[in-house]
Formats: sequence, C-alpha cells, structure tokens
Amino acid sequence: MSKANKIALGLISIYLAYLAIGWIWYLPSLVDKRVRGRITLGEPASDVAKTFGIYNAFDTKNGAYCSSEGPPDVTRIEFYDVGGIPLIPLLSELDTSTTFCFDSKDALIAMHTERWIDGP
Repeated sequence: MSKANKIALGLISIYLAYLAIGWIWYLPSLVDKRVRGRITLGEPASDVAKTFGIYNAFDTKNGAYCSSEGPPDVTRIEFYDVGGIPLIPLLSELDTSTTFCFDSKDALIAMHTERWIDGP
C-alpha cells in the first residue's frame, strides 16, 4: 500500500469516527435530555433566551408545533439550532434543533427536539 493510500485511508477513518461520535452526540433524545437539564417547563421566554442565547421568538397562530401531541395554546415559538454533523461529501450539515413553545403569557409550555432526517 502506498503512502498516499495510507494517508487517504487514515483521513477517511478519522472522518467516519467523527461522524459516528457526532451522530450519537446529536441524537435528538440525548440533546433533548441536555436541554431539559438546563431549563424547565413554565419558565418565562426571557429566561429561555438567556440560557440558550436565542432572541428570535416569533408569534404564530395556535398549533401543535412542539410535537404531534403538543399543546393547542401555543402562541409563540423559538428555534434553537443545537448543532450538527458536517456531511462533507454532500456539502451540508445534519442539524439537530429544538423548538420551544410558549403560551400567551410567554411561559414555556412544551419543547421538541428533532433532526430533519428523523422527522415524519
């Protein structure tokens, strides 16, 4: 095996290991557990924004945005992009994001974490 082949195989192995570790680290269930460890339901939107550094909550019509069984009284939602795994051959990233749902009093009533590939 030539030196170039060994280097290429080494780089591919490193990328695959990084991909496997990233896949596990950004699993929606594990991300959801880490998010829930930092905040609790009922917290005001300002506390959620301070905790995660997100300030782009926007008004929305009532709907179940946090999951298919989500609460019907959602009036504002906020998205938190947790991070993702770079998919080098596709020049994209496999993102994991959390949606925070707030009621009319700006209290956190639900949250849902998912990856675009894991969605319905």
